[in-house]
Amino acid sequence: MDVSGWNLASKMKLPDHLFGNRVSIGISIFTAPGPDMKWYISRDPLPNQVCIWDVAWYPRQVGDFNSYFRIGYRAAVPTSEAEMNTAVPLMPQIGNYAYTPPRIYLSTASYEVWRFLSREGQNTGGLKLVMEIYTLANISRGIFVVTYSELPTKVPGWPGAWPAG
Repeated sequence: MDVSGWNLASKMKLPDHLFGNRVSIGISIFTAPGPDMKWYISRDPLPNQVCIWDVAWYPRQVGDFNSYFRIGYRAAVPTSEAEMNTAVPLMPQIGNYAYTPPRIYLSTASYEVWRFLSREGQNTGGLKLVMEIYTLANISRGIFVVTYSELPTKVPGWPGAWPAG
């Protein structure tokens, strides 16, 4: 059955096994010691509609880690905070601390792995994953990884077997 015309919410009601293979896309970062802000972008764009299964941040750095970062979707790498503000947020509902601004997450441990398991449908518009990171006083290295799958466009079965689109 063709479900390509279904909206995102209806497709997300389908069982997990009907989604495509899970794929990981990542951004590797490196920042210099001292106050430093940098922007990174994934090599490949995401499909137009995806199911986000997992979001993870694996920091590796020298010294105590005190960094802020934002993640989202954009066509090109941002070069300023103002440009990063135009990025579509990856998961705007999550954050570690109440005192951090929206879409900004704080990591304070040298090797603290930050992971969020999800099953969230998103319209990415075919954009790339972007990340802004601001470090306060150390050398930071890390990998940010998003695991996703494409949403189905066809499902086996018969009309009426799945929720209406």
